[in-house]
Amino acid sequence: MIVEKTGVIPSLPSQNQKRQRTVTEFVGEGHGTPIVVVDRQATVEQIDCIIQSLNRRKNDLITSNRVFRKLLLSDTLEKLRAMKASELAEVQKQLAMIDTDQKTISEELFALREGGQLHSVLQSPENFPMTPNPQTVPEEIFPAAQMVDSGSGQQSPGAASQCFEKASSSPALRERKSKVKINLSALCDTYVEMREKSDLETFEKNLHEFTNASTVRCLAAFAFADAVGTSTIVSSVEFDKDYELFAVAGVSKRIKIYDYNSIVADGMHMHFPLIEMNSSAKISSVVWNDFLRNHIACADYDGGVTVWDALTGKKNNTFQEHQKRAWSVDFNHCDPKVLASGSDDMKVYIWSTDTAHSINSLDAKANVCCVQFSPQNRHILAYGSADHSIHVYDLRNTRYAFAVLKSHKKAVAYVKFMSEWELVSASTDSTLRLWDLKAVNGPAAVKTFTGHHNEKNFVGLDCSGNYIATGSENNSLCIYHRAMPKPAVLYKFEAPRESLARTLMKTDGGEFLSAVAWKKDSNVLVAANSQGLIEVLEMS
Repeated sequence: MIVEKTGVIPSLPSQNQKRQRTVTEFVGEGHGTPIVVVDRQATVEQIDCIIQSLNRRKNDLITSNRVFRKLLLSDTLEKLRAMKASELAEVQKQLAMIDTDQKTISEELFALREGGQLHSVLQSPENFPMTPNPQTVPEEIFPAAQMVDSGSGQQSPGAASQCFEKASSSPALRERKSKVKINLSALCDTYVEMREKSDLETFEKNLHEFTNASTVRCLAAFAFADAVGTSTIVSSVEFDKDYELFAVAGVSKRIKIYDYNSIVADGMHMHFPLIEMNSSAKISSVVWNDFLRNHIACADYDGGVTVWDALTGKKNNTFQEHQKRAWSVDFNHCDPKVLASGSDDMKVYIWSTDTAHSINSLDAKANVCCVQFSPQNRHILAYGSADHSIHVYDLRNTRYAFAVLKSHKKAVAYVKFMSEWELVSASTDSTLRLWDLKAVNGPAAVKTFTGHHNEKNFVGLDCSGNYIATGSENNSLCIYHRAMPKPAVLYKFEAPRESLARTLMKTDGGEFLSAVAWKKDSNVLVAANSQGLIEVLEMS
């Protein structure tokens, strides 16, 4: 739009003055300065000249703008091409690796079908890393007793080919292929990640373990409550050092010790503890001593830390230095006398059963939700806190943290070591993270796990081998394999119809899983929820 603007006139002009006015300023819309000044008496030729000049200027601006846009586009395309060329080179590298691995497997399958290596494969313990499960590979698929001659140790004629055909058409293989298809994108990332660091057998092992975990079945179920219609949050479940007994504790202020074999043998019937210990406050955490089977410690809502004798039900030690609720306690896995606790008072205390008072302390600067000693290193302690971080300390030098791991978006509720320098953390941001404390470029998160729901409650965390179990606020158990970011198994937690626990439960729809504990070197775990339902589960 062109606006006609005249000079400043102090009073209304006469008709004569209007005729005498000869200068007009044309101002472009949105600009405060004139771009053209034209005499009102200018001729047509003069105006045409001005218009031509303006058109040339307009064309110059249009051309300049086009050049600007094309240069920007050209630079962007150049960068995109370089990025995609790099990706293509990486994809071609990965394809070459896949082709090589596929050729290797094809040759191995040919040899197995011809019977050249099958016997040695069956005898290798590395092919069966976990407790054998008869549902994994049924006898009709691989009838091992018929595959080799008992006298010569060689395969009987045609046995290998027969087993090969049965395996290739088995329902178990179809189920695993289906699981691979569902998780193909994540498996691709896992394959590339693993093959850059290790051999094909490592990926094969992890693939087998991930696809092997498909279902969870309940071996036994019972209620923590003593009376019909009552319920109580179970805050902690832990096995003893021999994995024969397990302790269950919660806000009912009681610790109950159960015999695992008796519980499984009785299945869905009423179960009674071997012994029961009564605390003066609600219990948030329990842990067994790795060396002294009868020693069990608990942390409570009053800030107390107590070491009990599980045989007599009496207190051995009571530590009362925390000023607020103590959330977590853990025995040192290399020294039976040392334990640690963390509290809302922003303190981590180190205790000795030989001393009445703490022997060391850490100033956490935020509420401490969990503490955990390294399983192989007596000096390494990790704790998670409300500052969204995991703090790792070498207790020989507590002036500075060995590492501060920052990646979670909310409070860190649990930390569990998977090995001396690897740990898993659980946060109320609904993620788990696997950390490598000895990574080349410094401690770092190497995997993030998502698929469970956890925004405000303690839902439990435990590890066994390459499996990680945690709870969810939709009352489900979630089991991950360390190689995969998504759950290997999901299990809806509810009392089986045939169990007596069902008659004792008082549900309101807001239940959540609150504690989990693996039975070492097995596919069995114990889990409990906020209504006091306890189940012994087997993953298969």
